[in-house]
Amino acid sequence: MRVSLSGKASARALLVFGLAGVAAGCNSLLDVDNPATYAAEDLNDPAVVPVLVNGVVGRFQAAYDDLALISAVVTDEAVTGNNFETVQRIDLRQIDKINSGPEVYPPLEFTRAAADSFEARLRRIGPDTADRSLGLARVQAYGALTYALMGEFLCEAPVDPKQAAVSSDSLFRIAITRANSAIATATAFRAAGGLAARADSMINFARVTAARAHLNLGEKAQAAAFAAQVPLAFEMRSFYDITNSNNVFQASAIGSQRNLGVDIAFRNLNDVRVRYNLAGGTGHDAATVLFAPFQPPSFSGFVSTGAVGTGAAFTREASIRISSGLEARYIQAEAEGRNAANIAFLNTRAQAGVYAGQPVLAAGASDAEYLAFLIDQRRRDFFLDGHRQGDLRRYIRLYNLNFYPTGNHPTASRGAYGTSTCFVPTQAEITGNPNYKP
Repeated sequence: MRVSLSGKASARALLVFGLAGVAAGCNSLLDVDNPATYAAEDLNDPAVVPVLVNGVVGRFQAAYDDLALISAVVTDEAVTGNNFETVQRIDLRQIDKINSGPEVYPPLEFTRAAADSFEARLRRIGPDTADRSLGLARVQAYGALTYALMGEFLCEAPVDPKQAAVSSDSLFRIAITRANSAIATATAFRAAGGLAARADSMINFARVTAARAHLNLGEKAQAAAFAAQVPLAFEMRSFYDITNSNNVFQASAIGSQRNLGVDIAFRNLNDVRVRYNLAGGTGHDAATVLFAPFQPPSFSGFVSTGAVGTGAAFTREASIRISSGLEARYIQAEAEGRNAANIAFLNTRAQAGVYAGQPVLAAGASDAEYLAFLIDQRRRDFFLDGHRQGDLRRYIRLYNLNFYPTGNHPTASRGAYGTSTCFVPTQAEITGNPNYKP
């Protein structure tokens, strides 16, 4: 049996091969002789390495915009006017095995499985060169961030079909291990004569992930040490196009079926980083009043000029910043705490985002005032880009600060918010994995 690997189908087919192999005895009706295909044995050919690497990156990018959107909806960034009950219940923080999919649990597990499986396959393909391969470093780095996202979004998850689920903390530990592996592989690639700029990009990508995971674990010294090594100019993005993988924010924020609105906690901030249409209106459910967001700083179409209530609309191909020197600097500022350099950094961010009159942090501010100011500036700089879910769980854990919405939903018919802060394995996982014990 031969399978086409074009477009999104390539990532799906590679995932099947990487995780399960090819079933014997394909039905003859499915046997085709197509020269633009790969057979199972071809996946051990060094020529297919770029396809394996791009399969992991493509899987991650296909998942990330959905995760960023759900992060906004389950937290205080956005409300949904989606008419589907499962999405409405996520908005209400009433999360269970039904509404953890398809946007959260399955994409994270599929991406993790692809990264783990293809890392092993890349080592088999090139046992003498894998440890200095930039492709392997890229797979390890994307796998590391996927594990960190699993720790932020999921209460627990199985990562080995022969074992029970592991906790969020264990997922962060795996993320750190994968990040360190990526750093080692990319460093060896550079030492072997590989292009330094490419190696450094993977190294900094992995350093930010390691810092992020350490911070979520409350290991601030380790987080600061990783973050301090990342240059401010570093940036990694998740890309989309109108052919294979569209950015879901475009359909959610624009048109008659729009279903995304800025929540009250992020309105009236007088900040160019959090811009939205001041004229609220209903969309998909014809009931929820939506103040549609414009592209914020992490999105490629962001514009920092123009009056309040104006901005660039989301597009289907808008890329999203997923890792950056800016994030590393925020991690360092949170991990190190109040000092002159960190106060200066936060004040610079405040002035960059202000329309008029936004205060700065005084040199004599207390630790509590410093933390509150940092949290406020961070939420503005990373608005809608997938960080908020992990941030809110960390603020509860480390500082006993809860910013999840409570009380009654702004759409009265929805009722009251629940108390969920993380997603769970789906019914399909429970049914299909005998070693997972919910």
